[in-house]
Amino acid sequence: MSPEQASGQPVDFRSDQFSLGAIVYEMATGKRAFERATAVQTLSAVIQEEPEPLSAAAPKAPANLVWIIERCLAKDPEERYASTKDLARDLAALRDHASGISVSGIGQAAPRRFRPSRALLAAGALGGVLLAVLAFFAGQRLQAGRDRDAPSPLGRTLTFRRGFLTGARFAPDGQTIVYSAAWDGKPSEIFTTRVGSTESRPLGIFPAGILAVSSIGEMAISLGCENRWEPCFGTLARVPLAGGTPREVLDNVVSADWSPDGKDLAVIHTVLGVQRLEYPIGKALYKTEGYLTGIRVSPSGDLSLSSSTNRVTTSVESSVWLIVQAVRRT
Repeated sequence: MSPEQASGQPVDFRSDQFSLGAIVYEMATGKRAFERATAVQTLSAVIQEEPEPLSAAAPKAPANLVWIIERCLAKDPEERYASTKDLARDLAALRDHASGISVSGIGQAAPRRFRPSRALLAAGALGGVLLAVLAFFAGQRLQAGRDRDAPSPLGRTLTFRRGFLTGARFAPDGQTIVYSAAWDGKPSEIFTTRVGSTESRPLGIFPAGILAVSSIGEMAISLGCENRWEPCFGTLARVPLAGGTPREVLDNVVSADWSPDGKDLAVIHTVLGVQRLEYPIGKALYKTEGYLTGIRVSPSGDLSLSSSTNRVTTSVESSVWLIVQAVRRT
């Protein structure tokens, strides 16, 4: 029973949210949120007292589940969900993220001509929470077993000099590492080394930073790279992995990556203060007055732009997936 119902005040769908929150609290903790010695004391607790925090009563409960329960159990109805659809959306997100199971084929009933009752909606939401909670704890036990059986990861240091690394990529053989670094106060230079080796060989290309290595063994580099603690900004150039004279392609490039066949390049190109995501070079897929970094190409077929404040998606005509990070000016 919600506080407003226990106080004899008018109730609406938010009272049902409180009841659902109390039920899920009991599911997560194994005890009732407001249980007291008598019914009168229980009603008084519902109106005036807060339940034991979930962080103490169920410390392993997912953070999203804790947030949903606490919002449903708010004393003031205005602090609960403004719409039951919002509650259902949060429950669905919790279910999907906790279980990792696609439920697109489950419960796809034919459209009804009647409006579902609040009780039916609450029952459906409760079922989703139950599935999420069970999946979470099952996943915890499964992952704990995997962690016990898995060997400890090994980390090997390949460089020992004082300075800044400006980029690193694997060559197509999977054993050669191409990296760029500004050692001992010198401009950024491109080196190669081998997995397991501590010796590096300079390619004699500086100032420059490595941007990408293609599947056919060609490097995309940034000539004139001066930045020693962030990705290089300079002139995009192509040069064979074995070394040679760089062939300049495009000025004012922040980042670049090769297409899977090693023939085309996707770039982040600055034009008149506007950063453009181009693929192939010259075809703008996205523009922003903010900042773009870290472009990658894979065969998935979609363009995904992620940032700390927004996420933008669009399709790419060719079979690639471009991933970039954006930080907008504040």
